[in-house]
Amino acid sequence: MVFVVGDGGLVRAYAEAGLVAALPTAAPATAAAPTVAATPTRPAVPDPFTVTRSIPWASLGLAIPQGMAAGPDGLLYILDTKPSVVVIDPSDGHIVKRWGSQGAGNGQFDLTRADDNPGTGDIAVGPDGRVFVADGSNARVQVFKPDGTYLTQFGSFGTGDGQFATVDEIQAAPDGSIYTRDLGTERISKFTAAGKFVWHSPISGSDPEFGTSLQGIAIGRDGSVLVSCETCNYLVELDPLTGNVRGRLDVPSLNGDAGLITTDRAGHIYVSTFNSESTLVLDLGGAVVAARYLGDGQMTDVSKQPTWGDTFWPTPVFAPSGLAYTFWKDGLAELKVAVPPG
Repeated sequence: MVFVVGDGGLVRAYAEAGLVAALPTAAPATAAAPTVAATPTRPAVPDPFTVTRSIPWASLGLAIPQGMAAGPDGLLYILDTKPSVVVIDPSDGHIVKRWGSQGAGNGQFDLTRADDNPGTGDIAVGPDGRVFVADGSNARVQVFKPDGTYLTQFGSFGTGDGQFATVDEIQAAPDGSIYTRDLGTERISKFTAAGKFVWHSPISGSDPEFGTSLQGIAIGRDGSVLVSCETCNYLVELDPLTGNVRGRLDVPSLNGDAGLITTDRAGHIYVSTFNSESTLVLDLGGAVVAARYLGDGQMTDVSKQPTWGDTFWPTPVFAPSGLAYTFWKDGLAELKVAVPPG
């Protein structure tokens, strides 16, 4: 028999029909039937996303996008698993610049990882236009000018202050501060714009309160740091000065399914979900005000999942123009987002 463990912790067994027929039938349960927990009701809210244009995959020359950020220059900066940084002008889809290769030198990247995920690493653009690449398995952050000129780097392999095991996500705050999530140590860290270590947050994905792993980082309108966790039904809010937990936003509709998160200039929070492959839009209080639903919102069988590519990945990234960008089956999608006033 073949046993498969899914991301949600569900184990499935597969075998030939003859073997299945020969297996003993489970005896009827004699104990009282277990109580089945109620599934949170999915809010009836509008889909705020309209795809206004798609730039085809063939013209992008990408392998698998690992992360994307919008620069103050209006360009999109994409970390690709080739590995390379690809800069795209979203107005017409042409490639402005491309740099990087496999390796551990300046301007080289190692995004490889041991499991079956496509890569590890991320990209962010600071308010001054500098490009920060979370160089996953090289356990460092490299810093570049917008044209790809190498400037500096910070971080090294280890568990000490300012060190990483596998740096998997990075976000730049409006004040220039840099926040990272380490896949190996399950730790959120803050650095200054110059790469000086500030703090490690005391929360960790190994803490029972936060489920199996921390997943996404987003910067709130007030500068607060929001973190999603894979099997919890809320977002954790960190104090940007100390990294301590300042509060949390309860979102029962997440159903233990949260992935990446982003925010827009109005303060709305966009949360992607894994198994239901949907995108929820939350207000400042954590209420779902809009959503793009695809799956049934449950830990479903693969046969019940949406067709690959129907979902958006990553969570929409907002450019200075107000338009949002993500990837889907047809390539790079330009989105018009209309969240109901509330």
